[in-house]
Amino acid sequence: MSDLQTESEAELPVHLGDSVMVPSQHCDEARAIYESLKKSGAGNGEESPTTRRTLAYLAYALGDTAECLAHLGQLSDVATVGTSGDDGDRRTATLKVTAMDPTTSWTISQLSTTTTGPDGESIDAVGLWSLIEVMRSVCLYGMAKEKLGDVTSALSTYLNALPLVARPPPPFAITCELWRWTEMLLWRGVVLAALTRDEALWRVFELYATLSAGWPASFRAGHRCVVATLHLRACVLTKNVADSKHIVDGLRVVLAASTRFPKAGERNTRVEDFVDLIVAVWEVGGGEPGWIIEHLWWATRLTFNSHRIMRHLTRLLTVSGDTNLAKETLLLYVQIVSKAAQTGLSEDADTDTHFVQTLVSGARMLCKIGDVVTARTLIKAVRSGRLDPSAIALVASVDLAEGVSCLVAGQVDEAHAFFVKAVDGNPGAASHYHLAMTYAWPGATAFDLEKALANAGLAVERDPGEVRHWHLLGLLLAASEQWKAADEILEHAEALPVVSPAIGIEGLPVTEPVVDMLLMDEMGVPPSDGLLMAVQDHPPASRAEMFEHALQLRMTHAVLTERVEGPEGAESKWLEVFQWIAEQRGLDIAHVSKDSEPREEDSQPVPPPPIPIMIEPATPDESDARSSVERDPTTGKKKMQQMLKNRVHQGQARISTISRRVRGHHGNALRRTLSTPDFHAVFKQTVYQASSIHSRRKLGLGSGSGFNSGAPSVAGSVLQVSPPPPSPSLSPVTVSRESRLESDLWLMSAATFRRLGKIEQAKGAIQEAEVQDATNPGVWVQLGLYHQALGQMQHAVDALQKALWIDTECVAAAVGLAAVYLADKDGGRAKVDMVAGMLAHLVCGRGRYIPEVWYFLGKAYACQSRMYAEKECLSQALRLAEQQSVRELRQALGLCF
Repeated sequence: MSDLQTESEAELPVHLGDSVMVPSQHCDEARAIYESLKKSGAGNGEESPTTRRTLAYLAYALGDTAECLAHLGQLSDVATVGTSGDDGDRRTATLKVTAMDPTTSWTISQLSTTTTGPDGESIDAVGLWSLIEVMRSVCLYGMAKEKLGDVTSALSTYLNALPLVARPPPPFAITCELWRWTEMLLWRGVVLAALTRDEALWRVFELYATLSAGWPASFRAGHRCVVATLHLRACVLTKNVADSKHIVDGLRVVLAASTRFPKAGERNTRVEDFVDLIVAVWEVGGGEPGWIIEHLWWATRLTFNSHRIMRHLTRLLTVSGDTNLAKETLLLYVQIVSKAAQTGLSEDADTDTHFVQTLVSGARMLCKIGDVVTARTLIKAVRSGRLDPSAIALVASVDLAEGVSCLVAGQVDEAHAFFVKAVDGNPGAASHYHLAMTYAWPGATAFDLEKALANAGLAVERDPGEVRHWHLLGLLLAASEQWKAADEILEHAEALPVVSPAIGIEGLPVTEPVVDMLLMDEMGVPPSDGLLMAVQDHPPASRAEMFEHALQLRMTHAVLTERVEGPEGAESKWLEVFQWIAEQRGLDIAHVSKDSEPREEDSQPVPPPPIPIMIEPATPDESDARSSVERDPTTGKKKMQQMLKNRVHQGQARISTISRRVRGHHGNALRRTLSTPDFHAVFKQTVYQASSIHSRRKLGLGSGSGFNSGAPSVAGSVLQVSPPPPSPSLSPVTVSRESRLESDLWLMSAATFRRLGKIEQAKGAIQEAEVQDATNPGVWVQLGLYHQALGQMQHAVDALQKALWIDTECVAAAVGLAAVYLADKDGGRAKVDMVAGMLAHLVCGRGRYIPEVWYFLGKAYACQSRMYAEKECLSQALRLAEQQSVRELRQALGLCF
């Protein structure tokens, strides 16, 4: 009768069932003992408290709840349970427990100081047993009320008994019987509070979690799974998951001790439900999914080819940026579900809806990384039989995914047809966004700027929090020469938060609960998959991607400013972009310190080894040096801009000698000068070794060895920057993308400086771009344009050829090389033929929609006396030039949403 651990291993038990009940084969024997004990007490004329408690226990075990309550009603400590007052009083035990010795009173918290610990101190066994009897009696009173259907009274009994619970708890090994009844009382309190949605539920949750931390992992595993599951469900439904990690960790420990790897034909349903539950927690809380991914990998060790684990892993790995591993898990998911469908194992086969949603999202993810072939294979698998034609929204998501795959493959007209179908089936923001792109695509058959603007506006209207929707609208307004409207749209988009507070479903609020009760009924906890949101038809943007979208928006705004106001206006805009990056990275531009002024002897560079181009930096006057670091009375943005402008215009350098050509892998080139616009110092703290263009080594800001290394850090002499806060580790792919993005940013600023006539500043920006990403062909393109601006045509050709060596289809390099060759009157027919062949190849691929490619191809045909071909090319160039915006859509927005 003392065994209280009878519970179902297959399901999560939430009902009393046969707990503490006598088995049917022993009922006669137990009834005889009960009657004998009752007669014995009646013969003495008075029953002791211990006898009454025992009789109540036997009566409940025999199923006579009325007699159980009658016996317990005669005990003063049970009848007065809960008279201690408010919540604060319940944090310590105040209920006195009548022992055999009337002068002794006990509480669990007092017991914790008198029980035997690891050192073997003696305890008062009489007082311990008295407390156990009280806890058992109170618990039996509530359980009897439950049997009679009086749930409210039972719950009140459990809640009023909370003062008996200890903080800190006594040792489990010494008081295991006490903890059996204590756990039973708390467990019943949780279940009834959850069923009745009592406001005391959170207090019981907290108490149970605190006490269970000291219990063995196998103790009452079924009950603990119930409580932890209900606790997490409550967190999800109330969108309060801030402190859920320790609950998840505790539930995992219990599952590891109470479940095992399934045998053939079995499933570990508890672990699978745990997987759904923790993913629902992440959906509500958002943030980095690394800790959830770790739990999912653990779950694979207690399950066999679980399709739901693979489905969740695919999604979370995509969010974390590990797209290669996400692709592998996606393919494994497809294999598991397909094999289960072939063998007729319905339990192992995912639902058609989940299968279609996962494959559509996976196809969009594969398009994002350029794997169009695999993406189209998945889409074909979706259309082959598991797609219900009556599910209009699902069919539209498949059409949208196939349209994206066509767009990535360069098939704009085919993509447009699929996007039209997607909008007809489900006019969501993503569908209108992509349709607007194909309407605005220069050279597309369906080009219609008015329809593009209308669809972009609908995308913004349906999802106003997405930066890319506003970005596209701004680009389209610029293409229609509505300069003021475009500027206002981009300014509004810049005010949007860079990182969304949580990941949500398009068109719905973040995490709309699909159930409003913690439990369906007293028979069990509902499956946790009901808490999950629908799988998005596209992978959600990670934090790094959201930062990239915001930065691309600001780059477009700077280009638009240059188009409207000229390069003079764009110069200050680039300063704002670099300042924004510094703010996003958490750098604190503290103040300008006079103690860090560059000394004259420190500003002289150490004689470098022989390099192609030698620069002798000019040393500023002492007064100029001092004035450049004086504290500006203004603060914030103006002070930041003024400091950077001082850096841009500080000193001028001159090119003294050219020792040999910049050629191939021997292309050592530019040495950093003090006139370089050191925006890099504002937001980047790295120590790096220069590569092919650089011949310097930059030290991190504030480095103690900066002025002793022989290569003074100009940035360190101007700004005192506090180190940024630690950031979560990024995948190599994410780091590479960020480096390429920053490199492109430097190159765009270099182009502005070159158009301003500030050649040295342009050179410095090119150097910084090369530091960020040495494999960026754009670095060599801008270097070639730099040499071209100086009239050094051979160096320009060498640099552009280096860019083509890095990327054989680099459009900018090919156009730049064509411009140099066609401008050379003495170049001969061979160079003209080379330009014609090179550009004719480009217009069949990446340069198909670039007007400059068609223009120079027409010029090449003119040199070859192919007048009809020249006319066609120039007409196409004019048509594309009239249709394009200030930036190419592919470059500014990407092709995948």
